[in-house]
Amino acid sequence: MSHTASRRSSVQRASALATMLVVLAAASSGRLAAGTASLAEAQPYRGIVKPMHQAAFSSDLVTPVAAIHFREGERFKQGELLVELDCARHRHDLEALASQVREMRVAVDANEHLVRSGAANRNDVGTARARLDRAIAEQASMEQRLRQCRIVAPFEGVVTELTIHPHETPAVNQPFITIASHTALEIEVIVPSRMVMELTPSSALRFSIDETRRVYEARIRRTGGAVDPVSQTIKIYAAFVAGDDAVLPGMSGTASFAAAGDTPR
Repeated sequence: MSHTASRRSSVQRASALATMLVVLAAASSGRLAAGTASLAEAQPYRGIVKPMHQAAFSSDLVTPVAAIHFREGERFKQGELLVELDCARHRHDLEALASQVREMRVAVDANEHLVRSGAANRNDVGTARARLDRAIAEQASMEQRLRQCRIVAPFEGVVTELTIHPHETPAVNQPFITIASHTALEIEVIVPSRMVMELTPSSALRFSIDETRRVYEARIRRTGGAVDPVSQTIKIYAAFVAGDDAVLPGMSGTASFAAAGDTPR
């Protein structure tokens, strides 16, 4: 190979290497810019308002509804009666069981007296006591079932769903009334799992609710217990700094996180 040809080959290799470095630098810069853009686009994050307390009530009693004291959308206080079932027949059954318990007690006392007088053996006493224990257990079971006749609110809230009417018989073990707290609310937001080390309890965020078109101050209360391995996300839960009667469970919005050291107004 001539000196001129060798020099031309070296120049071509240097040019190709320079071109490759330019391409790689551009690609790396593009990836970095894309990553920065994705982080920016991720803000704000979508969230939903959820009740801190929620309950659905059912019954295994085959009996009609006697009265409904609160309808869908109506609010109630803790301890108020929500629904009452017609349990007259079951109360009669309880009275019969109570009579059976008294009868079994008499039988036990009689057998114990006969044993003391030598007219009966201890096996008769043991049998009578076993029957008494069974009658007492059946009575206690019926008393426990009768508690289902009165659905009492375990917390202050609102009726969110009612699928039964007076005089109808609810399907066995199928929920017929659902309630949720309307003042004890929290915000559930799904964020990238990489943020979990930055977001600590009491960290501030602002939540803009679509339905009310208002922005609310909140503070993180806790984070989810596990990361979704597929989406690499985690749930966080925040509490409103101030309440608003216009906010209802199920409303959705967007959450944005305040800068470090920022305090909700």
